[in-house]
Amino acid sequence: MTAAVKNVWADLVEKRLWPVAVALVLALVAAPVLLSRGGSAPAPPPPLPPAPTTGSAAQPASTPIKIVDPTVHKAPRGHYHDPFAGAAPAPASSGSSAAPSPSSSSSSPSSSSPSSSSPAPSSSGSASSSSSSAAAPTVSATPTTSRVSPTSSPSRTVASTPTGFKAGYRLDVGFGEAGSVKDAKDVVRLKTLGPAGQAPLVIYLGVRSDGKTAMFLLDAPSTPTGDGKCWPTPKACQLLELRKGDSEFFDVATGSTGVVQYELDVNRVAERRDPSHTAAVKLRKRESKAGRKAMFAVVSSGRTYVAKLVYVATRGVLVARHTKTTS
Repeated sequence: MTAAVKNVWADLVEKRLWPVAVALVLALVAAPVLLSRGGSAPAPPPPLPPAPTTGSAAQPASTPIKIVDPTVHKAPRGHYHDPFAGAAPAPASSGSSAAPSPSSSSSSPSSSSPSSSSPAPSSSGSASSSSSSAAAPTVSATPTTSRVSPTSSPSRTVASTPTGFKAGYRLDVGFGEAGSVKDAKDVVRLKTLGPAGQAPLVIYLGVRSDGKTAMFLLDAPSTPTGDGKCWPTPKACQLLELRKGDSEFFDVATGSTGVVQYELDVNRVAERRDPSHTAAVKLRKRESKAGRKAMFAVVSSGRTYVAKLVYVATRGVLVARHTKTTS
């Protein structure tokens, strides 16, 4: 002990303060020990109230109240229920024990086999939770959604509006000997149809104002039969009207072979339009010069029923000629 400490101690003894110095030294020594232990033990919770009695007879007041020590842990009885499990565990069979065995609670992860996919349970609670989760129903992770397709509305056919200027009508026919018909597309107005090197059999006059009926003028003598309608009468047939899909047969008498039959088929009657007004006017006025001469020859021969029709070039159709009546 140094001289300074001896002087301090002698001064404390003289002033009778040495008990205070000893208490301070003990407090300094005990403080680290108490802090390392975490303080004193927590106070026990208050005792539980007695369980309510059932039945008609009440418990007598002289029955002593048993105080349960919460520090004493007893093994649970019955089936273990994990509050975090998705569903209640299935009831255990009679041969299996409800409480986990001590060996399972004391097992460590190091005792599990390396080939197993899941580690061994580290406590009795984890073992019971695994058994309860196995008994719970399996729920698919991916939700199944049913896609409802909207009811498709019925398709509506919208009629397209024709564009361009009216350019008359287009006619496609088939003509030739019966059984050997050749197609002729976009027949020009007043076109003559007949055997090669001979007088024309019919002359195409044009389409009537209904846009469906094609008119033909008979030139050479023949006997027509078929779908067509003769003007003025079938016996005195001068004009013939045909529509799309109609066929007409002509029996022509010849000196060498007797009778040769020709066939006329109407394949198409359609309105023609053109984006150019000038081109549309030219198409409406287009005609065969040779056919016009042949038509005038028929009129000169006395078959003048064709004069009851007139072609309107501004519309591209055939209309009935208006005759003036005299009073």
